[in-house]
Amino acid sequence: MPKAFIVFFFLFLTFVSHASHVMGGEITYKHLGNNNYQFELVFYRDCNGADVNAVSETLRVWNHPSLSTITVLFVQRQDLSPICTQVPGGAGPLLCGTGNNGGNGIGAIEKVIYRSAPVALTGAPPAQGWAFTYENFSRSGALTNLSNPSTYGITLVAKIFNLSQPDSSPVFNEDPNFVSCAGLPYQYNSAVSDPNLDSLHFEFGIPYNHFPTGAYNPPSNPAPIPFVSGFSYLSPTPGPAINASNTAAVLNPLNGNLTFNSFTVGNYALKIVVKAYRGGLLISETEREIQLVLQPCNSSNFPPVISPPFAGGASYELTVNAGDLVNFDLLITDPDTQINGSAQNITLEGNLPCTVGPCPSLNVGLPFTATGQIQTQFTWQTTCDHILDGQGQAQAQKTYHFVFKASDDVCPIPQVQFATITIHVLNTGIITAPEIACIQTNNANELNIYWPSLAAGSASSFAAFQLYSLQNGLLADTLDVNATSFTIPPIFNSHDFYISVASGCGGTFLSYSDTVKNIYLTLNNPNNGTAVLNWNKPKTQPSPNYNSHYYIYREYPTNFFNFLDSVPYNQTTYIDTIDLCHEFLRYRVNLKTATCNFNSNRPGDSLTDMMTPFIPVLYSVGFDTSTQQMQLQWNPNAA
Repeated sequence: MPKAFIVFFFLFLTFVSHASHVMGGEITYKHLGNNNYQFELVFYRDCNGADVNAVSETLRVWNHPSLSTITVLFVQRQDLSPICTQVPGGAGPLLCGTGNNGGNGIGAIEKVIYRSAPVALTGAPPAQGWAFTYENFSRSGALTNLSNPSTYGITLVAKIFNLSQPDSSPVFNEDPNFVSCAGLPYQYNSAVSDPNLDSLHFEFGIPYNHFPTGAYNPPSNPAPIPFVSGFSYLSPTPGPAINASNTAAVLNPLNGNLTFNSFTVGNYALKIVVKAYRGGLLISETEREIQLVLQPCNSSNFPPVISPPFAGGASYELTVNAGDLVNFDLLITDPDTQINGSAQNITLEGNLPCTVGPCPSLNVGLPFTATGQIQTQFTWQTTCDHILDGQGQAQAQKTYHFVFKASDDVCPIPQVQFATITIHVLNTGIITAPEIACIQTNNANELNIYWPSLAAGSASSFAAFQLYSLQNGLLADTLDVNATSFTIPPIFNSHDFYISVASGCGGTFLSYSDTVKNIYLTLNNPNNGTAVLNWNKPKTQPSPNYNSHYYIYREYPTNFFNFLDSVPYNQTTYIDTIDLCHEFLRYRVNLKTATCNFNSNRPGDSLTDMMTPFIPVLYSVGFDTSTQQMQLQWNPNAA
């Protein structure tokens, strides 16, 4: 009997630790310096299910040569149930309570945070990246967009694709808006920012099952969770096919703003994937999975209104020049009342990310609560620093997103409104680098590189010209805005040259021309009465202002060039038949353009014709008595 009790007790504990409580989560990481990183796991728990491990959890590591697990220690837990004010005759708030099944209804949700000690990451990730996963079982049986949801678990993942430079993952600054009312427009923004100022892209992700065995290899292991008919990972909320009044979910790929409208009550699993790019390369990938709860609500209560501050109250988007002062009023109104007629409280929260100062500010501290209306002033002094990327390189434009959340305090589900303020900061006075017009090789084999003059008025934002080659890097520079050429020492090959112009705010923005090669001509003497010429094209595809043919010249006598022939642009070889008995000859190849000519170096060699002379035919024979010599005369030799 005692043995049977022990077995029963063990099975009971197993069931409790795996009871349906999974509502989502995310994994992020932070660079601590040197090769050290700290990982954070956030787990969203349905308080009506099993409790969590309040000691530690384990992340599994994939594709890394030596690291296989990371222990994340329990840090804190926070009740994310909607905050509201109970009034006489009204419903009470949702609360998480404590322990297993401590919640008092659907929508009682808890946020649990775990964090690792410093973890050393060395080496280079493979093409598929290093993957850091967390798995749990099981999902809520209340989910209406997944098939048999309580039979599936969850896998959360963060990926690192490139650590050539230190990197911290994007950060989710706004907690999920889990609970909302059916029949009202839903809007949410997780207010993601990137500590490294990397470019972010948002997309819907596939919810995956847990995988207690085997290696991480999606979609084989773990496998995607099947959706019920009418739903998919790209359409995770009820659309018009389910109810004609519904509006399908839309995720803005640039700022992460999520919108939809569903009149269909239910619970919906949804995943948002955030990809971070640096210099066009994928650096990292993080994701947040959540379970949205749509409930029937009081039809007379509506969300607060955050008035668009720009374009006469029509837009949340503004474009300014670096150095401009941004100043606008943010107005939030809500005329609705509580069920007993008392005024509702409006609470304004916001996300003002600031990696580079000066930082934006409001004239009230957040969160800020008032009744009926909130009006606050947003102030931000932009500078040239606000158009720099994380590596200090000036950009033509940097875009900043500021997310504000306004909520009332009606129980049990307060109405919430999000507004994403987007401000584009432009780098003014950017000068496009001119294209190299031609490259000429003089008789000393120096290269003269020419480009057209800059447009009138460029001096106000011009900082410098710089000449580079792919082979040797920076070759020359000048601060003269009127410069149109550089002369560089001899090189005895073809190199790839390009011009940069430093301009814009603070003179820190660099624009670049296309690469252009000098024409480098080689001469081969096969000692058969010919000269074999070979050269390179300035560009693989000719510019529109290039001539269609090269002109080939032979220098004889010295400093006198005779035109030999012309060949099409794509032909870069020519054989000249020597018609001089024995001379030192040089050659040059030219290419005309609309403004100047390319000309090559002038290689030379002693060359001899191989033509056999005709046997001369004498037409006169005489004897000079004064000199006692014979005189012979014949016609000139045609050979």
